[in-house]
Amino acid sequence: MRTISCSQVVARTPSEVWDVLANYAGISRWACSVSHSTSLTSAATGYGAVRRVQVGRDALRERVIGWDVDRRLSYVIDGLPKVVLRAVTTWTLEPDGAGTRITVTNDVSTRPPFLARPVGRRLGRATQRLLADLCQSIPAKESAR
Repeated sequence: MRTISCSQVVARTPSEVWDVLANYAGISRWACSVSHSTSLTSAATGYGAVRRVQVGRDALRERVIGWDVDRRLSYVIDGLPKVVLRAVTTWTLEPDGAGTRITVTNDVSTRPPFLARPVGRRLGRATQRLLADLCQSIPAKESAR
């Protein structure tokens, strides 16, 4: 298994970040690499929710396996090349000063195992783009007057 992580601090609260992540099927609204996304389950959010995302020519299914409001979102990705046995992405939100540290971790298992490194690097680059897109898309709450 190969684990790849990246993180960034954004000047928003965990709740503000979560509001974007919790719109699980709406990832195509903020992720530039996702051309289309839709919910495949009656429950569009929460544990067990499944979305379909179109990334280039690849249609992926992502099933939620961890849902801790304002703290953590984890999902299993299906539809990657057959050498990928399992891929799990976890978004973790932690207060950091006046903002939130967003950490995205990918755990990838491949067959043969030596492919985990190059597959992990590719997934890591895609994750860094997703993280940057998320940070740019979180709306600021209007201050009370």
